[in-house]
Amino acid sequence: MALQSTEINQTRIIFDREKTKEYRTEFNKPCDCQNCRNFYKHIENNTELTCFLRGFGIDYRCDEDVFSWDWGDDINSLVHHEGYYGVFGSIEGEDFDFEMYGVKISFQKVASVPNDRTGEFFWICIEGDFSYILDEERELPSSFSQKIEKIKSIFGTKCDNWVRGEMEKLHNESFKHTDPDEFHDKELSLHDCVSDNVSLENGILRFNLPDGLWVTPCHKDSGLEKTVRTGPAAVEFTIGDPEDISVRLFTRHRWLWFRKTSVENIDLEHLISAVNSGKCTIEFIYQYRSCVGQLWVCAVHSRKKRYYRECQLFLPEAKSTFLWNDLMPDREW
Repeated sequence: MALQSTEINQTRIIFDREKTKEYRTEFNKPCDCQNCRNFYKHIENNTELTCFLRGFGIDYRCDEDVFSWDWGDDINSLVHHEGYYGVFGSIEGEDFDFEMYGVKISFQKVASVPNDRTGEFFWICIEGDFSYILDEERELPSSFSQKIEKIKSIFGTKCDNWVRGEMEKLHNESFKHTDPDEFHDKELSLHDCVSDNVSLENGILRFNLPDGLWVTPCHKDSGLEKTVRTGPAAVEFTIGDPEDISVRLFTRHRWLWFRKTSVENIDLEHLISAVNSGKCTIEFIYQYRSCVGQLWVCAVHSRKKRYYRECQLFLPEAKSTFLWNDLMPDREW
């Protein structure tokens, strides 16, 4: 297969169009979730952008991952999409980005995206704030605090304590499955799973997951040939001293050509309080393991600026347990 080359932003790009076009695995098959379909629809309607991607051998529906978050909680709010496409080849220079065809386009040598590619490759990221254009009812985010406020609006503020108590019972229900994390993502995964309620009690840090977690075909109780979501679930981390837990927030600053990333260390209690008050949710993205503990790369989503920040959660010597009830076969990876 012949390599091709082009120059963008004074940077030479070498790529294998045919190999990229033919490369199809479980990691870059089209996703059927609402956010991804909304992203695909926008790209499909952007003929200049699809032509640009085809030039590198990219089918816009065959991304390795699309990160999405809502800017608001109503049907007219914009949703931010970031779609990552792998291209076989290399970038002869530094990473760069530019705005064209109504979106931001980034060329990156490395990205924190799940994939099974081998050899030399780079990433093209398509990023922007998009309207919701699917011809179906929009699924909006709903936090633990929002659920409480909704019930209070129906029954009155006097039931505040009762409402919170009943909702916490739901979050603390018993689960059919309590699986220790022995196989590091082989059977269960938290990728893209969102928590809107966190607790720390008796050395157990618990993240409730109202939208469930992922169960793969490798799990003994799956019985399916695909990876699917569960119903409401939770993950518990058995920890030692909470003060040993490290929480780091990253903020990107941009002004013209100036770029800088600042890092803020915060207390675990501060993060728990922010999530439980409805100020933000926390989304699990990737995990890294070592003999000294677990490092989780997460996304913190907020309704106020800054709307999105990367978060690193380091749990020394932690052991995790996944709690869930039933599989949702119609909600596949």
